[in-house]
Amino acid sequence: MDLEKLKIGSIEIENFKNVSYGFADFSDKNESINVIGIYGQNGSGKTTIIEVISFIRSMISASRIDEDLFDMLHTDKIAKAHVSFIINNTHILEYEIELCKIIENRKNELGTLENREKVILLSETLTTKEIKQGSQPKTIIAYKRSETLLSFFPKYRFPNTKINQTRFYLAQKRSEEVFSSIIFGSIIGDFLSNSKNIESDLLELYNIIKNDIEDNLFIYSNRMSGLININSNSPIPLHFYYEDKKQMAYGVLPLPTANSATIAPTKLSIVKNVFDQINVVLPNIIPGVQIGIKELSKQLNDDGQEEFVIQVVSIRDGNTIPFRSESDGIKKIVSILSSLINAYGSPKAIVAIDELDSGIYEFLLGEILEVLSRGAQGQIIFTSHNLRPLEVLDKKNIIFTTLNPNNRYTKKTDIKPTNNMRDVYLRSIQVNTEIDGLYDPTNIFEIQKSFRRAKKIITRIDVDSSKEGEN
Repeated sequence: MDLEKLKIGSIEIENFKNVSYGFADFSDKNESINVIGIYGQNGSGKTTIIEVISFIRSMISASRIDEDLFDMLHTDKIAKAHVSFIINNTHILEYEIELCKIIENRKNELGTLENREKVILLSETLTTKEIKQGSQPKTIIAYKRSETLLSFFPKYRFPNTKINQTRFYLAQKRSEEVFSSIIFGSIIGDFLSNSKNIESDLLELYNIIKNDIEDNLFIYSNRMSGLININSNSPIPLHFYYEDKKQMAYGVLPLPTANSATIAPTKLSIVKNVFDQINVVLPNIIPGVQIGIKELSKQLNDDGQEEFVIQVVSIRDGNTIPFRSESDGIKKIVSILSSLINAYGSPKAIVAIDELDSGIYEFLLGEILEVLSRGAQGQIIFTSHNLRPLEVLDKKNIIFTTLNPNNRYTKKTDIKPTNNMRDVYLRSIQVNTEIDGLYDPTNIFEIQKSFRRAKKIITRIDVDSSKEGEN
């Protein structure tokens, strides 16, 4: 079985950041939605969805988890993430993980005890179900932390032999050392590939999620945006997909933009192809602007292989300037455009973008989303503060955050086709009639008074400083 179509059907979150519980449904009438916007007040759980999707992607790819994860968890509380993937419109794959942050005493390099945070992987489960009436879910693999060496299920798939006990122990140990997935790690992956106790169709589904998710699920976080904007030479992630009669290529290629970079000829060819795609769309979004590659020189790497020294440039009306000199808004658009093009053309591409509206002109944002909602074959999940998308997207495409930490995500079903969703949303905020609330009310007069009080504090500091000078 090959991966042809990929969608996220839903995501369920417990005890991540300020979300005690939240369920976000990315489908409508049992059909997946290609463009989903997440709206809500600052600090209401919008970014948490993007971060949890990013975390799940890292677990499935068996990558080492960034220690930033520690800040998302509450000490001594079990956190859970559950995501359902729709595969080829024929199967649902559900991945669930449970973890917990604890504080433990460890000896540092000096030999003294100090408190350190540690995240423990409690369980991982991968199940599947055919999308047809009467189908029953099947467990592909499940792991539960225990004091015994054998903690994998179903048990018949993981016979308790001495060789297997050693394998499973090493898998657990490796996961604990770098905090990564156990069930998608190389040891368990190799074991399943060579096992006679797993059905071929289940193994195919396991390999699809293990091998294909990483290259087809792209995350654009605020952190990534910030690094690009400050010219830190953080690479633009080019999310590419193309095929012709000779080859098919897809994946993510990082490309530094603040300084020059070295690149192999094969990768340079991919970059030029992706830039050609971007330059078909970019001038229609930002008139008169294109991007390109300037080849500065050739050299040999340590292995004696030829490579190019290149620089990313911006071309405006025939004038070439370094791309690092462009505005933050243009950098943002270019950095996500390859991913949006990929999601528009590829039914197995998923793009999750935090604060899509940041640096993008309001009217332009609406036009881009309208085009994507009409024609995208892949899936785009985004958060936004700008309300313009509420005027161009259908109610089924919008998820709102609430004030209730135990029910963070909701959809508004009381919007008629003749209603303007933006007006309905603003009226709901002003009247505050929603059961769980969509906005924690602010008071303009209290805001004004607080500014005055703050000014008095500054004035008092100035006066006190002048008195000290006299003394």
